[in-house]
Amino acid sequence: MKSIASALVCAAVATGVALASRPEGQCAAVADAWCNAQRPGAPSPINCDSSVAEGPLVTLFDSDAQGGPPQWRCYSRETLNPSRTKYVSGTGYCTRNSSLTDELRNCAAGITTNPTPVFMHGETASNTNTTYPCIRIPSIVRLPESDELLAFAECRRWVGDGCAPVGGAPDDADSTLGRTDWRDVCTKTSTDGGRTWGALVVIANCTMQPTPVVIPPEAGTSQPPTIVLHGNRCPASTVRPSGNVQIVSRDGGKTWSQPEDLLRFLGPDVDGADVGPGVGLRLDSDHPVAPGRLLFIGHRGAYVHDFVWYSDDDAATWKVSDTSTFAGMDEAQLVQVPAHAAAALGAPAGAVMANMRSDHLNKSCDCRAFAISTDGGASFSDVQWDSALISPVCQATIISGASPSGNGSALYFANPASKSQRAQGTVRASFNGAASWPEARLIASSAFAYSCLAAPSAHSPEPSLGLLWETDGGSFQCLGPSCRVVFSSIPTALLAGSAAGSPGPLAA
Repeated sequence: MKSIASALVCAAVATGVALASRPEGQCAAVADAWCNAQRPGAPSPINCDSSVAEGPLVTLFDSDAQGGPPQWRCYSRETLNPSRTKYVSGTGYCTRNSSLTDELRNCAAGITTNPTPVFMHGETASNTNTTYPCIRIPSIVRLPESDELLAFAECRRWVGDGCAPVGGAPDDADSTLGRTDWRDVCTKTSTDGGRTWGALVVIANCTMQPTPVVIPPEAGTSQPPTIVLHGNRCPASTVRPSGNVQIVSRDGGKTWSQPEDLLRFLGPDVDGADVGPGVGLRLDSDHPVAPGRLLFIGHRGAYVHDFVWYSDDDAATWKVSDTSTFAGMDEAQLVQVPAHAAAALGAPAGAVMANMRSDHLNKSCDCRAFAISTDGGASFSDVQWDSALISPVCQATIISGASPSGNGSALYFANPASKSQRAQGTVRASFNGAASWPEARLIASSAFAYSCLAAPSAHSPEPSLGLLWETDGGSFQCLGPSCRVVFSSIPTALLAGSAAGSPGPLAA
């Protein structure tokens, strides 16, 4: 399907005429909303510079003051004709051809044009009546069979770290606790593919870094899936602050166990490693080395070292992997490389990849680090660098799921595709085990911070990825790139070459 923007550009080139056109249908409102997006208190729209006059901006595919070729621009109304369908004169506009082209592609192709709010600053938990000034660190899983989506996050009783509600105190810690940096793990559920979400529920007090993994029920049974969630005690805890804990739901997320301390398994050198964040990994049931193995990864200290731990008995006990090569790494996720694609990495079937954040240790690419395990995650190779996955200093998410063609699996990756800013949120697909990432789709050109992908449904004729991601406050009176956690549904067909078209350029 050719996008609206592409069709207009092709027409202009073919005819040599400077076309003036508005986006079609509902996409006009989507593009106008992008042009007019504004942070509270900002002097101008966040997607245009201060030279653009105040007032609602209008999206047009038209020329500029120099009579240049038509491009997608945000025009102030005084530069347009009375019907606001054509540029006349003046410099009250900003040219945003690449970003608006991507916004219109997404709209025309069916990506959620207005992401659904999931966690908002200032929400109150339904089961504790506690109000949280900031909610961050998203995680999401899709349950097998039911296709329910379970979203998790840190509900924080303090502000800062990318979330600053306008008018809030510098530290909104619950004064009755007498201490700061208190965080609870909260969850919400969607039963309609992410269009609506249930009430906010606290499932673990003074716990952070929620990182779940799903254990499907045995084939042929009607039992609900088990969810194993690893996290850390919050820094305000009076019992081993930041120590690793495990909570378990055996009824698909309806009820949860009390936190179980993992010190006896991880030992003092690993205990305290901040888990994920994102999701854990369960190896395939037919994995050649460790069928059904559960794995988690975490970092101890900022850019000091990453550790991996695993269980071969459905989370009853845990062992620590050999990650002696992971010095200088930070937040990370694990993924099983699809069997047909492992050879592209020089690895056997069942290879496990660790995709890791660093503090731009490799200055030649400012990109993500990775390492490969050929023994089910018990040990890993030396750290390597994926120059295609540029990144600021930020978390990212990677999963395996059904390929857009329906044949085999693909790897999907999302992060801020910028070397310096938490912006340009982009989802990519690889069909050769991350040896290359030929398909990319820009989801958000402005604020995009932490994120988490959910695998596409196995039951839908038009499967879509779920993307839970942090963004700014928009019109919701909050400053910073992590004021809200929102959900987007992304059809995997958009990441197949013939369906997605050429992705727009990604800003470095």
